[in-house]
Amino acid sequence: MTENNIDGPMECEDCGKVCNGIQGIRGHRRACPGRKPAAFNQVREPLEPVVEPGTRVVGVPNQQITLGSRLDAEGVNVVLRVHEPVRARREQLRDSLPIRRLSDPIARANQWPTYEDWYGLSRDVARLELACERILQQARVSRDEPWGLHQLAITIRNRWVSWRREEAYRTWKQRASQRERDEELTGNDLEDVLTDFGVPELEHDWNRVIRGLRWVTAHTRPTR
Repeated sequence: MTENNIDGPMECEDCGKVCNGIQGIRGHRRACPGRKPAAFNQVREPLEPVVEPGTRVVGVPNQQITLGSRLDAEGVNVVLRVHEPVRARREQLRDSLPIRRLSDPIARANQWPTYEDWYGLSRDVARLELACERILQQARVSRDEPWGLHQLAITIRNRWVSWRREEAYRTWKQRASQRERDEELTGNDLEDVLTDFGVPELEHDWNRVIRGLRWVTAHTRPTR
């Protein structure tokens, strides 16, 4: 199954066209008609003030200045560090979706997160990845965008970590039953299972993403 098919239809935020998966929308954005006004503004860029994150400038008469900040080298590096774990985790989700689809009847019967739940999570991660790519390509971030992305990352972390913890706990209980132990397993045993399921690493990666987006949010100011 290809990456495009797994990611499913995605709508371009600039022109509204529906593309097939994250690769399709990446290709579309290279020539997206909705981005032409942005390109025109870039041609006139020498007439506009260059704004570093956290800097406020005086408005220029007869010009409309975009609300937000132009990223400096530090800002670009922060977004790059955010993008890398998001990309890696999105690919991890992509690879796991076929298995989630096969096990969906069991998940529904036990009221566990379903294939649709995991698919929705993968779409949110793809949205976050594309937003980071757009910020890097333009080296500019709008005033409200970082906070929205920060909140999105928190919801992704909470859902994903919670679901993986539940899976680890079910496995821990199954192992206890198989060993025919009457007493509770020690905390260290559960921690070992959580580590096997990659829960600490998953939580660490998303905390890193959230810290980066919090930094971008704090350093983005209106330029008017």
